[in-house]
Amino acid sequence: MTAALSEIDIKILVALQEDSRLTVQELADRVGTSPSSCWRRLKSLEETGVIRRYTALVDPKAASVGECVFAHVTLERHKENAVEQFETAIADMPEVLECFAVTAGHMHQLDEGSGHIIDRHHVGCPEVGDRDR
Repeated sequence: MTAALSEIDIKILVALQEDSRLTVQELADRVGTSPSSCWRRLKSLEETGVIRRYTALVDPKAASVGECVFAHVTLERHKENAVEQFETAIADMPEVLECFAVTAGHMHQLDEGSGHIIDRHHVGCPEVGDRDR
């Protein structure tokens, strides 16, 4: 179900994306509504799933975790079991934060949060061909 967002709801979302630690009073001041109205809207956004959770953005350099790298991986063979084998292999790799199957060309895009480049031997999948970075 898609929630219809009002102008105030959108302002709340923008403000929270900039700083999710705002108090309801600070949030209400930023979006131009009363604290009670802001609190009700905020609860509604949470209950309807528009806001799934609150998170912190970590500075990779300050946390010494390296840079974020996107690697494009193309499978040499496009059999169904090759895709499953590849996805199983990367599922056990904590440095891979996300994997997206990209249409056109049977390519997968990896979000490697560690900044380390993953090679075909490390993935443990012989179907992985050359990668673009």
